[in-house]
Amino acid sequence: MKMMQHAHLLTGNPDGYGRGCIIADYRRIALYSSDELIHLKKLDYLTVTVSSIESMQLRSKIHHQIEALKELLIMADSYRVDLCKPAKTFREATQALKLGHIAALKEQDGGVMSAGRWDAFFGCVRGERFRIRKGTSRK
Repeated sequence: MKMMQHAHLLTGNPDGYGRGCIIADYRRIALYSSDELIHLKKLDYLTVTVSSIESMQLRSKIHHQIEALKELLIMADSYRVDLCKPAKTFREATQALKLGHIAALKEQDGGVMSAGRWDAFFGCVRGERFRIRKGTSRK
């Protein structure tokens, strides 16, 4: 189990999966912005061109994801949080992750969900942004 975690094949708390707990990943909202994620999902939607049942189901799932991201933007606006651009500060990143978690809780209608390990993410973001400012970012 530890080897799989170190190889990044498993994330989150393994016990959470065994108990039926959903451990979601909200970091992309803070890293890329909702607008960028919507744009990428639209590109995904356009790449599915085959007319099969599986393709139609995939297009339906992608469309649902795009709509969910648009609803997230509406919810964020009600809290006066701008998710249309990547987070630049700790506060913006925290707000983006928290709003993503709240939106997922609303979607699951009370299902058991874990926020995951946000502390590790914030440490990585802080370190990466520092390297970018110093000109030593990893590619």
